[in-house]
Amino acid sequence: MNNVFVNTTRLAALTIALRLCLDSDSVAQETNPAPSSYQLPLHYKARVRVVPRQQKEAAQRRAEIRLVEGLAEFAAVGGRWQALQPGATLRSGAMIRTPTNSTVELFLGDAAGVVRIMPESKLILESLKLDSPAGQGTNETELFLESGGIAATVKGMTADSKYEIKISDAIVRARGAAHFELNANGFFNLMKGSVWVVYKSGNGTVTSDLSGRFSGFLPASNRNGPQQKKPEPPR
Repeated sequence: MNNVFVNTTRLAALTIALRLCLDSDSVAQETNPAPSSYQLPLHYKARVRVVPRQQKEAAQRRAEIRLVEGLAEFAAVGGRWQALQPGATLRSGAMIRTPTNSTVELFLGDAAGVVRIMPESKLILESLKLDSPAGQGTNETELFLESGGIAATVKGMTADSKYEIKISDAIVRARGAAHFELNANGFFNLMKGSVWVVYKSGNGTVTSDLSGRFSGFLPASNRNGPQQKKPEPPR
């Protein structure tokens, strides 16, 4: 008799516990219904980094210094001359100058490629828009070589892109991919690719098409005339 009573009591307790569990699950389902689609846990969402549009655009308009040999300097717009270090990024309007025995390698993005600034040179980054890979999108690179020389390797410019290096009396515009050397005195050495050369002749402007290999002075009406100068920032 006692055993029957004990077993009956245990069975009743288990029945009550089971009902409580079922009621608890029902309340949980009503409070937290199952999502209609899978969602990432919160700790995954926290790792997603949103880059502000202004910050992204600023990064796209900078050139990166990849190599500095010797003592080179740069000056931002309205700034003073400072020592240039590898890893620095420069915006439009910045100037770079290299003394004797100094060279600088400037990375302009996947499309515009690399410009190597030779000793005793001064280069001005007039306009930069470097947000598209080689052969895609629209890029803009405008440089002014005031003195000295540069060696440029252009990876690939689309028809809508712009890549030009100016000297005092001529402009070299790269088309597609090209590899060339340019001196501020007008000497030009095209080793690969195609470029347009724009210069003044009389009262008009002439555009010459150079492809393949070329070495010599660019045509210009004032080759021996005074060179254009930019104001020097204070030291």
